[in-house]
Amino acid sequence: MAERMANNLESFNGDIDEYRVHLQQLTDHFNEMITHMSELNSMWEGEAHNDFLSTFEVDKSKTFAMLDDFKKVLSELEFAHTEYSQCENNISNMIEEMSV
Repeated sequence: MAERMANNLESFNGDIDEYRVHLQQLTDHFNEMITHMSELNSMWEGEAHNDFLSTFEVDKSKTFAMLDDFKKVLSELEFAHTEYSQCENNISNMIEEMSV
């Protein structure tokens, strides 16, 4: 049983690592888009520009909030992995201490 749990925890850890990588990629791409939008902002003027910029600012705020939520999920996943690992170690230690 302990071996099966360990394998599941390894898989869970791999999932967390993959989530972390994708979150970082998403953050990097979003920051790149903000840079491009800043460059575009300096090339264009007028009413449509102001409307577009205003809409982008709202979307940017929503995206930052979404990224913060994704970071919270990552933190919770890491916490859960730590808790499960400690539980597995505690059970393993109890089994080893049993005299059979």
